[in-house]
Amino acid sequence: MEVSTPSNIEQELLAEIQVYRDKQKQWEESKRARTNRRGAVFLIAILSVAWFLIVVSALILPSVLPSIHPALFAINAGFLLTGVLLGLYDTVMMWSEKKSIEKSSLDYLQTKVEEDKKGEVLLNQLKQNREMYQQKINKELKASFVLLSILMVAISSVTSSAVPTYKFLAESYAAFSLCFVLFLLSFAAQAYCLNKAGSIQKLEGKQPPVEK
Repeated sequence: MEVSTPSNIEQELLAEIQVYRDKQKQWEESKRARTNRRGAVFLIAILSVAWFLIVVSALILPSVLPSIHPALFAINAGFLLTGVLLGLYDTVMMWSEKKSIEKSSLDYLQTKVEEDKKGEVLLNQLKQNREMYQQKINKELKASFVLLSILMVAISSVTSSAVPTYKFLAESYAAFSLCFVLFLLSFAAQAYCLNKAGSIQKLEGKQPPVEK
């Protein structure tokens, strides 16, 4: 029995399908690293908010604040910087992958598979694989933006509590201005992240469900 050889377009479609299968496989393999990274960012945000509550409580009960609080504040600032870098890395990686998918158009393949039933089946399969992968990217990108917004809340909270706690910030115009600018930037970044997460949520709502 003679076995039919796939046409050039069918081979191209099979290759594209394999590309998205490989991407999804790599995505699953890197899931633990992403989970650990986001867990670290979330823990940093929680610890920073806890520190903020301690500092605020110290305004009423000064004995609550440890004697080594300047060192603890510096350590917390270092943790926050680490959290920002981890959060940005996670978000930029997701955003880059999202844009690469959006730039790769399948329209040129549509014209090639006209009147080719097997080619149309393969193209539909490719579209499903791509849509499933894109939905995973959008879901995790939204989670990254939400996590970054939580971290920005922690930064703005710690920044706002630093002025009444540390005299050098209140006495130095440059230090106070820097602290105020950092507060505004973190507040604006938080609003931006929530807006991006909301826009991704709306985009997901408009997309048709993927047939599995």
